[in-house]
Amino acid sequence: MIKKKSDLVVITEVKNLATYIITVTEKSPKKFRYTFINKLHSYILDVIENLYLANEVEVIENNLKNYELRKNFQTKALTKLKLLDYLAALSYEAKAILFKEYEEVAKRSSNCIRLINRWMKSDLNRFKIVV
Repeated sequence: MIKKKSDLVVITEVKNLATYIITVTEKSPKKFRYTFINKLHSYILDVIENLYLANEVEVIENNLKNYELRKNFQTKALTKLKLLDYLAALSYEAKAILFKEYEEVAKRSSNCIRLINRWMKSDLNRFKIVV
């Protein structure tokens, strides 16, 4: 995995999750490629995109517009991660992935969700937003 100096831990973890998902789904039965597998790939790529977009929003003290924009991207990433977790469970039930693969996706996605939530909490302080 290539890591840039500017990548946040959460972005690195999501990229690692993406690599894992792509690797384990390579051997999934072909009948699931256009349903579960494409959707798993799509969700994880959406998460990465939203995290990069959130990270590009400039942190300016007391700037509610930037805070809301950043929070919006972070929330979209969280939602896609939750959908990915659910879809991984469905993929396991349909036998598109193995239980140990589902378990690993669930563990990693939970960690990513935790990291995004921490990032969002940290942004409240960085933007000096009072809730």
